[in-house]
Amino acid sequence: MLIVMDVIADVEALITSLQSAGITVHYDVVTTRINLPLPI
Repeated sequence: MLIVMDVIADVEALITSLQSAGITVHYDVVTTRINLPLPI
C-alpha cells in the first residue's frame, strides 16, 4: 500500500514539474484512483 502511495506521489510530482514548465497534463485516471479505495 505504501509503495502504491509513493508511486502516486511520484506521478503527481512529475505532473507538477511538467505543468510548471508550461506543459498541460491530463491525469484524470490518477485522480480517480486516489479518490477511490485502492484495490490493494
